[in-house]
Order: sequence, then structure tokens, then C-alpha cells
Amino acid sequence: MKKTLIALMALAGVAAAQVTIDLTPTSISTGVNRNGLSPTDVQSLTLNSWKGTWENSNLNNQVSVGVDDTTGANFLSLQIGATAGNNSGGNYAAVKFEAETPLTLSFDFKNTSSWGGNKAKFTCEYTCTVYGFGTDGSSSVIGTWSDNIAGSSISNEYEKSPSITLEKGDYTSYGIIFRSMETSTLGDKAGVAMSISNIKVTAENLVPEPTTATLSLLALAGLAARRRRASR
Repeated sequence: MKKTLIALMALAGVAAAQVTIDLTPTSISTGVNRNGLSPTDVQSLTLNSWKGTWENSNLNNQVSVGVDDTTGANFLSLQIGATAGNNSGGNYAAVKFEAETPLTLSFDFKNTSSWGGNKAKFTCEYTCTVYGFGTDGSSSVIGTWSDNIAGSSISNEYEKSPSITLEKGDYTSYGIIFRSMETSTLGDKAGVAMSISNIKVTAENLVPEPTTATLSLLALAGLAARRRRASR
């Protein structure tokens, strides 16, 4: 009977079912790191635990987790100020996760504040890069997104909801790096803060195909009934 059960389970088909993984942070560990966060750094992170860095001490606490006063939902607050280097350095936030086959990464991206008398001359770039990590320690870019922001046009109505299609591959885990970077040279003492919320990965997970699994259970039930009759 045991051998028959194993054989029937082996014959049961599998199908791909979509699942949603919510990676919106509830907390984040932070510190100063001029070099930011690399894919290698992300590989060493604990799963689903967020890490943030800022370029220098003048940017202290520009990476944090906030809570929406209206909805009570968490969000990643990623700021950038004009004390950052131009087209280098910046502020980073990253997380490592696992999934069988990630398909898309989506999130909500909106302005929460801006400051400085020279913000009309302040520009910055926000990027998101998704990596796949191999068993040998290698990393591959499987999805990217970027947004260039001019301080003169920023407002509380500035809001986007990107969706990044991810390339499939043979990876053991995955990482996401968000980065904010100043791209202007004239926006002294200006800055921008953006919230990143509803950070979700849609993935495929293999599950037993309902029809096949049901047929297998019926076959097992029939076999058990036959054995009971034969033993009488």
C-alpha cells in the first residue's frame, strides 16, 4: 500500500500558481557608508530584513521607515539632500528575499516633502535594481527602474506606481536595491523626500494541480476499499 501511495503521489501533476510577497519594511537598520550597498552586501543580508545607508553624516536619517497617518500603512522613506555628492554616492535601501520564480516587482512611489530655497535648481534620480543571486555568489540584474525628479516640479500630487517585469533564471535568492542620488550642482541646501510603499513581488510557486490531485486521491480511496473487501 505504501509503495502504491508513493507511486500515485509521483504521478500527481504540478501547476504554477501566482503568489504575492509583501516586502514593505516594518523596520530598517541604517548607517553611514560612502559606497552604499552592493549586490554582494545584499547577498549577506538576513532574508526580508531591510538595510539602509547614507553617503555622509550630513545625510543622517535620510533612510527610514515611516507610517502613513491616514492609513496606518508602513512605507520606506528615501530622501536625498544637496549635501550629497553630484552623480555619485547617495542614499540606499535594500532587501533580500526568496521565491521560486519572481515575475514582477511593483510599488507605490510619491513625494512626501521637499525643502530649500534653491529647490527649483535641485534635481535627483531614484533607481530600483533587482538582482538574482547564483549558488556561486554571482549576481545578475533581472529588472530595473528609474525616475528623474526636478525640484521645481515636485508636489504632493507627484505619485507613480511602477511595475517591473523580472527576467527568469536559475537563482537561489534575490535582492532589491533602491537608490536616491543628487544630479544637480546648484541646489544648495535643497532636498526631496519620497515614500516607497506596497513593495510587492508577484511570483510563481509550484503547487499540485487540483484536478490531478483530486484524481489521485480518488484512486487511493478506491484502492483502499478494494483491499478492505479482499481482506474480509
